Amino acid sequence: MSNPVYPIKKVPVVMSIKTLVAEFADWTIAPGEFQRPLAWTKTDKERYFNSILMDRLEGSFVFVDLVSAIKKLQSLDPGNRAYDFFKSLRDKNRKYIILDANNRLNMLKSLIRDEWTIPNNDEYIYLFGDKVETFKVTSANNKFSKLPEEVKNEILKRSVTVSEYTQIDYKGLSEVFLNVNSGQPLKAQEKRNAYGTEWADYVRELRNDNMPFLEMIHTTPMKRLNGDNWIANVLCFARGITENEIYSIEEITKDAMYRSPFSRTDYIDEDGVLIKGTDYYSDKFAQLGRYIATMQKQGTPGATRPGTSLNLFWMMCNGIDTYEQAVNAVILHEEIYNSRTTNERGRTFKWACGCLGMENNAIRMIELPFIVEEVLVKTPA
Repeated sequence: MSNPVYPIKKVPVVMSIKTLVAEFADWTIAPGEFQRPLAWTKTDKERYFNSILMDRLEGSFVFVDLVSAIKKLQSLDPGNRAYDFFKSLRDKNRKYIILDANNRLNMLKSLIRDEWTIPNNDEYIYLFGDKVETFKVTSANNKFSKLPEEVKNEILKRSVTVSEYTQIDYKGLSEVFLNVNSGQPLKAQEKRNAYGTEWADYVRELRNDNMPFLEMIHTTPMKRLNGDNWIANVLCFARGITENEIYSIEEITKDAMYRSPFSRTDYIDEDGVLIKGTDYYSDKFAQLGRYIATMQKQGTPGATRPGTSLNLFWMMCNGIDTYEQAVNAVILHEEIYNSRTTNERGRTFKWACGCLGMENNAIRMIELPFIVEEVLVKTPA
């Protein structure tokens, strides 16, 4: 019987930016399960640079010491899911997992190593002792190494707080990630990503396998896990919405899916209903990506709209199979989408495609089966 693995960390320490970057930057990994993707904008980076200059660095850098964590798990619970996970990261020559402040760490590294270009500004202000001083940045000195010596020295001496976990398991990683972000506006998808369930793994797998497609329909699929959230919407819609079963797709709906039974292959549930395994949906996502890429090249109107792709995925799970059928479905979809025809409440199909509420999905379940029926009559397989 395994022993409980309670998260344990060292006493937080204060260190300089110079020490932080030297000790952690090259040895740290931010697993997608427990850290936000790098998503800082130019504005975010400039604001953080200004906070460094004024010595207003808040928030801890939270790490897991992989060597220590592996050793603890080996004695307490070698069968724990985290044991092999940690060992795989050590095999990649990583010493630490970063659970909080990945964007900040990468910003500091890119600043000090001249990878970040400091925005030209007539004048920057910085705190020097208890006095506020100024310096100018132009195209001639917009890298860290070219800044005035006293400015560079002050930046390198700025202090940050570092916490290191030496004992933790997979569940603990999820809990710590959610706890350190409890005071920050984590999006629901970012929380689901850290659940540690097979569905969380699967959605990340779909995202990684279909990134070129996601980049066609989303400007920034990795920012705040927008692409993952869209995938979760698609799966919930395709797996549950029918002409006879209509409900809204909400955060609670996606949360429930992430905690539901998971199977790669088809199975019969307790009510005797055939449930498609995730391998089926993986194939459909790959097929959808190929179809949309071809439509994009051919200039098919509306093909790269996220709502259109979501609807097409449902249609592909309900009769649309060949590329010819798919493109004809999108063409008819676009005609109805641009129609001014409304229901008794004045709602259009275009309006319905903007959200996944109950009324939205009810309108979808009038139009999408109609499109499938029309296309299959005109374009048989």
